[in-house]
Amino acid sequence: MDTNQITQKQVEAAIALGVSKQHLNAVLNGRTRPSVNLAKNIEKQLGIPWQSFFIEDTSTQTNSAEV
Repeated sequence: MDTNQITQKQVEAAIALGVSKQHLNAVLNGRTRPSVNLAKNIEKQLGIPWQSFFIEDTSTQTNSAEV
C-alpha cells in the first residue's frame, strides 16, 4: 500500500466519521482523546477497539514514590 492509498483511506474514514483528517490523525496518534461516541465509530469504521483510546500508557509515567 503506497502513501497515496493510506492518505485516501484516512480521508474516506474522516469523512465517514464526520471529522477532519487532521483530527482523526491526532486521535490515532494519541495526541488527543476522542469522545466515546467517536471512539466507537472509529471501531466500526477502522476496526480499532474503542477502549484502546482510553488506556493510560504507564510506561512513561514516573512513580512519585520512586522520586
